[in-house]
Amino acid sequence: NPQDLDRTVGINTGHVGTSDFTLEEKDRSFAVAQGYKSTMTFLKYFAAKEELLKNADESLRKRIRSLSTNREDDVKEEDENDDDTHDDVIKGNNE
Repeated sequence: NPQDLDRTVGINTGHVGTSDFTLEEKDRSFAVAQGYKSTMTFLKYFAAKEELLKNADESLRKRIRSLSTNREDDVKEEDENDDDTHDDVIKGNNE
């Protein structure tokens, strides 16, 4: 559903597959760290968009909503530039 896309957190799980049910502790920690990182990024953009919508006039609201559907491209670009190593993410050195 297109409306759900703006409320969906995409998580780059890297080498951890969606059907890997038996994980080593390091892999589990990596997946959790990636989920946390993706959630925080999502919330940052979601909160900023909601604040803009609250203070914007109607024509600007429509423009912001239409732009938010293009956010998928921003996330892909961010992932391509994301060179954090597994240990950096786990240790919190990914800033």
